[in-house]
Amino acid sequence: MKRRVMITLTVLLVILCVALAPPIYLKFKADAKHAEATTNLNGLKLALEAYYKANGRYPDNLDNMMSNIGFTASASTRFKYSFKLISPDNYEITATDKESGKQYILINGKSTQK
Repeated sequence: MKRRVMITLTVLLVILCVALAPPIYLKFKADAKHAEATTNLNGLKLALEAYYKANGRYPDNLDNMMSNIGFTASASTRFKYSFKLISPDNYEITATDKESGKQYILINGKSTQK
């Protein structure tokens, strides 16, 4: 009788571990993507500010600024980065996750999510 109870408890523990592992993994994966996007957006913000100080204006596009300053986003294969000049003193940088389409947006140095 005791042996049957032990097998049942073991099976219950395995089922519990299998049920909890995927949500935990997905949360860690989402947190890692968020951290990567935030790091790269902050790097782009610093590069934009340096470009502005050197040239007195923001660049017309992201490629122009990246080639002049030499900024490259780390592990940039996960995200597509875009830059939009809203007005001469206002900008928007967007990191779009290529897999899920989730967007991380930086407007004049302030971060938002879509």
